[in-house]
This record gives sequence, structure tokens and C-alpha cells, in this order.
Amino acid sequence: MGIFSEMAKRKEERTRDLEGPVFLKPFSSKEEEQKALAAKLEAAPPQSKYIFREALESIRGKTAAHKKIYDVLSAIERPMIIFHDLLISSKAGSARVDFAVLTSGFALAIRTKEAEKTGRETKIDSDDFSRMYEGDRKSEETAYLLFESIRETGLVSGKSLRSIWPVTILSDADHSGQRDVCERSFSSDFSGIYPEVRRAQILLSTELPGLIEALFEGDYASSEIPVRKLFDLGACLAKYDSEVTGCPVSYRNDASKEIEK
Repeated sequence: MGIFSEMAKRKEERTRDLEGPVFLKPFSSKEEEQKALAAKLEAAPPQSKYIFREALESIRGKTAAHKKIYDVLSAIERPMIIFHDLLISSKAGSARVDFAVLTSGFALAIRTKEAEKTGRETKIDSDDFSRMYEGDRKSEETAYLLFESIRETGLVSGKSLRSIWPVTILSDADHSGQRDVCERSFSSDFSGIYPEVRRAQILLSTELPGLIEALFEGDYASSEIPVRKLFDLGACLAKYDSEVTGCPVSYRNDASKEIEK
């Protein structure tokens, strides 16, 4: 009788839902990096200061963009496992994912599109959002590498892998003054470059909740991954990041322990 009770308990653990988003690798403002760059800027000779100034401006801009996405994801009351600034590696290559989102039915590889320092206004062709422009290809490549990283863990079926979505979050410079004409439409098509993953979704950060809600409500996943396996998958994906950065990402946090009870 005890064996059957234990089996029932384990089944319940595998199917119990998360109550909301869980950050297995939390948002980091990279304060230490900013302090180090600020110190180098202060000590650098006048002819070299621009190097450190541009680097500092870049990291501050990226941090601000990531903070917006973090705030948006944190407010979405859906069961998700999230990594910020995750390094992934597979036989196909390695990549840095600004935000990797894992759910029972789909995954997102979110990338922020940094503003170009060209002094020119970025123009978006509102008549044809199906065309590829800078940002789409990179996002789909990152999603493909996430696909390969997940596939190589052996924890997820091929059907589940068909629901990985690349997402490009536009910078303020990209959509400044063009809000009225930049109405993006959701596409469930597969990428024309990396057919293993979906086509890139080009969004503002404020539009991200709508996409996630559509994916949760839609029937895009061929099969669902048990929550327990999501944490195991998260641990596998975090291994490479931990080895490279020297900062372990522990999936044995309060949320996963709660699921084990």
C-alpha cells in the first residue's frame, strides 16, 4: 500500500502547477560591472575616455531595457520559469539569451534590440512586417540554439520542442514617433531560416503580456511538460551558465521545494 501511495504522491508532484513566475536566475543590474567601468573611465587618459564612456552607456542602456522586461514578466500571473541573461551552449553553438522563459506548453527566447548609434532614425516598414529586418534573424538564431540546448538534455519530446518562440523587444528608438503605424500582428508560422522554431515576434515590452496570454490560451503546444521536469530542464540549461560565469544557478529554491512537498 505504501508503494502505491508514494506513486500517487510523485504523480501529484509532476502535475502540480506553479502559481506564477519563478526566476531561477534573477534580474541583475550588473552594479559591479558598472562601478568597474566608471572607475576605469575616471582613471583613463582623455584620449581613451570615450571607450569606457561608450561601454558604460551601453551597459546602462541594456540594464534599463532588461529592467522593463523583468517588471513586465514579474507582473504576469502565469506559471513560468524564467532566466535572466542566460548563457546556453549546444553542439550547434552558444548564445546569450536576455530572457529565457519556460512553461509547460511553450518556451520564449527574448532578445532586446539595442538602438543603433548611427544618428539615423530607425524606420519600420508598417506595410510588410513579414519581411526580415535586423533583429529577426538574430532572435531566431538564439531561439534555435535554445531549441538545440533543450533537445540535447533529452528531457523533452520532439513535439514539445516545436513550440519555441523567438521574441524581439524593440528599443525606444525603434518605435519612437511610430506607435500609431507599428501595429504588429501575431504569427504562429515557423521560421523561414530555422524551421525548428517559430517565426520571430516583434514587440514593444508592453505588448509582451498579450503574446504570453495568447500562447497560454492558444492550442500551439503538441504536448505539455510536467512542472517537475521543467525544473530539471532549468537545472540542465543553467549548468553551462554556472560553469562560465562561476555563479551557480540553483533550481533548488523555495518554489521547487514547495512543489516537492
